[in-house]
Amino acid sequence: MQTLSASEARLNLFCIVDKTAETHQSTVILCRHNAAKLLPIEDWRTILGVLTATALASTATDLN
Repeated sequence: MQTLSASEARLNLFCIVDKTAETHQSTVILCRHNAAKLLPIEDWRTILGVLTATALASTATDLN
């Protein structure tokens, strides 16, 4: 995982997005009072799929 300041990220945003997508390594972007995490869209879709499947399984169990 790479950590960058917001200023560094702003200067190299396109390169950072490309590198993150290619390597599947997330990037944390820090500013004075907050932070954000950049990750490849494929990884995000996988996370959402797992969360959805888990929620559906939990709901199905509750209904039984």
